[in-house]
Amino acid sequence: MSLKDFKSREYRMDNVELNYAQNLMKPVAPFDKLQYELQIATADPSTADEWKANHLKVKTEKYINKDGKWFAVKTNGDLKEIKASSIFPSDATEFTKYVVSLKRNAEKNDGSDNGKPKVYEANAERMSEERASNIGNGSIGNVVVYQMYWSRTNGEGITSSLTDIQVAKYVEAPQQTAGFTDLTNGAMPVTAPTFAPVAADAPF
Repeated sequence: MSLKDFKSREYRMDNVELNYAQNLMKPVAPFDKLQYELQIATADPSTADEWKANHLKVKTEKYINKDGKWFAVKTNGDLKEIKASSIFPSDATEFTKYVVSLKRNAEKNDGSDNGKPKVYEANAERMSEERASNIGNGSIGNVVVYQMYWSRTNGEGITSSLTDIQVAKYVEAPQQTAGFTDLTNGAMPVTAPTFAPVAADAPF
């Protein structure tokens, strides 16, 4: 079937791992275009093949287990220790994960607001934006994208726009701290640096 014959539709992926959800509620502009982002992952190669057949770009990530610790294998062969999620096997020395990066443009082509992805709890009720902003890596859920055909002078294809997420297993993202010392037990506070006024004719 020609891509031109593709009928716009919603496509749902169930029981996937959710990663890098920090930009679900707050768009970023990695390529000068604001967008909401989410990565999904599976350990099942047949699921990955199904995603490929449904016009999703699937990347493969390799991991190895050394003495009970998991390491990501980088493209140059270097290893980086990682925290294994629930889809990692407990009794294997190697593991392959299949990932797809999804996005949703924050603005429509006419510049109007495109709306944020809708996020739902396991009971199908809408999740608060604060809670959705704290979805941590390794959460499990169902994801819906809206797919449609596109064509430009330099090519054609099927685009997938992130639409809805239902979080079945919520893992809260770790809270970032500024690294300050606990002063409640008499510890001496760090002395703030002092600065001299900058002259008006300073050469910068």
